[in-house]
Amino acid sequence: HLVILPPPNDNAPCLDERILDALGKASPLRRGELRIRLGVNNERLGQILEKLHALGAIRRTPQGWAL
Repeated sequence: HLVILPPPNDNAPCLDERILDALGKASPLRRGELRIRLGVNNERLGQILEKLHALGAIRRTPQGWAL
């Protein structure tokens, strides 16, 4: 079977932006909650969370990730 995927949507927000948007609407969120809301792979989510944290864009709290 050949699976043909649609071309990437250049207007679609990148995962970084989607995480920041989700945290802006409901913060703090646990990693599992973010993964479900964004429908993203757990490993990829972890990489982006750590990147945003290192940049100072988000912070980790006992209740989850927050802006």
